[in-house]
Amino acid sequence: GPAPPGPGADALADTPRQLAALARAGVVDAGGRGLVVLLDALAAVITGQAVAPAPAGPPVPRDALTTAREAGSPEFEYEVMYLLDGVAGDPGAERLKAALGALGDCVSVVGDGAGLWTVHVHCNDIGAAVEAGVEAGRPHRITVARFADQVEAQASRFTRERAVVVLVDGPGAVELFRSEGAVVLDTGEPVTAADVLAVLTGTRARHVTVLPGGPELREPLDDAVAQACAAGQDVVVVPTFSPVQALAALAVHSPSRRAGDDVVAMAEAAAATRRGEVAVSGREAITWVGRCSPGDLLGMVDGEVVLIEPGSADVGALACRLVDRMLASGGELVTVLLGRGAPSGIGRVLEDHLRVAHPEVELAAYAGGQPDAILVVGVE
Repeated sequence: GPAPPGPGADALADTPRQLAALARAGVVDAGGRGLVVLLDALAAVITGQAVAPAPAGPPVPRDALTTAREAGSPEFEYEVMYLLDGVAGDPGAERLKAALGALGDCVSVVGDGAGLWTVHVHCNDIGAAVEAGVEAGRPHRITVARFADQVEAQASRFTRERAVVVLVDGPGAVELFRSEGAVVLDTGEPVTAADVLAVLTGTRARHVTVLPGGPELREPLDDAVAQACAAGQDVVVVPTFSPVQALAALAVHSPSRRAGDDVVAMAEAAAATRRGEVAVSGREAITWVGRCSPGDLLGMVDGEVVLIEPGSADVGALACRLVDRMLASGGELVTVLLGRGAPSGIGRVLEDHLRVAHPEVELAAYAGGQPDAILVVGVE
């Protein structure tokens, strides 16, 4: 059988205790390792007996999980290193270099001439870097460290713990939510995932709660949230399908609560708010209450058409009927956002009607300025 490792292997194993940098990294001296390989080869030639490989080194200590960046692009977060056996010579090494080069920079694949290769790369995809080694041979002594500058940047990127982001259109609604302390993305113009992501990261908050003002931005919102979470930010979307539900959720927001408890409270407030809308039909359609034509006035509750009137009908009267219908199952507060097409004085009409028909109900009306709705109504 092979001869046991000699004193050279023992001396090599002792090198991490002789140099602080080697101890922190949990590795042996590279030059010493090369010298041991040469001595083992010489012993094998002289004695005709192979020398058994040195035992594995000590486990990597916890404080070696980060390392200083000495070269390469700051785009890459991790340094991956391992030893590799079984590589099919220089052609296999070149294929491995090409695979690692597609993942990052500072690529090094160096052989010792005796079948052992040392692999090094800076990358973001740790798994792919290791898999490339598995395809080329047998990786072992795998070491992964995150660059210290990335850790510091991650720690310093957040300047506050909590923020609420609201996605809503209409200049009045935008100002209303801003006055309530939210960060607002105006959705009056086409919005992409990059736009949403810029707002999320721009808050510089560790925990972000998102209140959408409608369901139409689901795809870019989902993409942006996924990217923000992957980058280390805690982002939660509360299901709100109308600006009045977002307003109800924001009203119960409390930074003093735990982030999880606060999200639950906001979600419960939004779910307890019925949403209604008075809008002008843009097309002919069949609804639960009959056929509507372009230009008809529609009264909607929770996204379903419940009232249809000709375009010449009294908007105020339709709004009063809609509010009565929404209050039939109870309610204490009616919130109204007046759209761009809301007739002058309609807020007073609703106030007078509620004073007589529902004196126990409070009304809060704001200029929302939404282009696609005459009124948006919430009942809590």
